[in-house]
Amino acid sequence: MKMKMQVSLTYRFEVFAVVITRFILILANVFLWKCVYADQNSMNGLNLEQMITYSVLSACLSSMFQCGVQDTMNKDIRKGDIALLMMKPYSLLGAYFAEDLGNIIVKTCNVSLPILIMSVIIFHVSAPVTITVIPLLFLSIFLGLMILWFMSALIGMLTFVTMELGNMGVLKDTIVAILSGSMIPLWFFPERIENILMMTPFPYTYQTPLGLYIGRISIQEGFGQIMIQIFWVCLLAAATGYTWKKVQKSVMVQGG
Repeated sequence: MKMKMQVSLTYRFEVFAVVITRFILILANVFLWKCVYADQNSMNGLNLEQMITYSVLSACLSSMFQCGVQDTMNKDIRKGDIALLMMKPYSLLGAYFAEDLGNIIVKTCNVSLPILIMSVIIFHVSAPVTITVIPLLFLSIFLGLMILWFMSALIGMLTFVTMELGNMGVLKDTIVAILSGSMIPLWFFPERIENILMMTPFPYTYQTPLGLYIGRISIQEGFGQIMIQIFWVCLLAAATGYTWKKVQKSVMVQGG
């Protein structure tokens, strides 16, 4: 984790570029939602202030949720380093998680916090509905991160079979962005589609913590959704552990 943090802090210009890019995207989203709300005060139980807050915090979370395990795993398998790494006396999956955790800490401090501070000053992002929701909010963010990480690890394990991940990682990130409520809250979707998506793990990565923050999800409902988050974390963790044991038997060293 420490090594990954040092690497992430090396490229300072990249940090400024990411902050500026994210802020421009937030600015575009704010203008978009202002146009949408131009003739009405509320839509689907959300007013303009709540929607702007939702968009800003969604951008901050997407900057934090950097799950690079799929790309790291793909690189190690493609270069043939995976066999040597598996021989080392530590959990390789644990090492991948530690690297991502270090990157998340750096992104939180270098990207998410500056974006949040600028957005609070410029766009007047509102505070949480109640102070009592804050512990529940942090727990929900952590569980959402774990859901995303296990999904990324499962996608990365495809490389053991395909030998190359290709665009599967990009496809996964796009699906998550659309179906998680990160781009557009699922409350704006048709009710039937929303109900179907609520049976998948995607809404519990972004929409649950964001809904808790803006008050669209009550504390009582939040407890229920956090229990569902815990269920998905346990299920995906079990699937990741089982798949990891299976794919290790597929390790093949090419070349000479």
